[in-house]
Amino acid sequence: MRAAVHAPSSLEREFGAAMYFRYRMMLMRN
Repeated sequence: MRAAVHAPSSLEREFGAAMYFRYRMMLMRN
């Protein structure tokens, strides 16, 4: 994840947010 800091793009940020959201949803289901 830290490797993407050198080239922050809107697409990468949106993808990261989606992954984080799905990860949180998975934790909430448990």
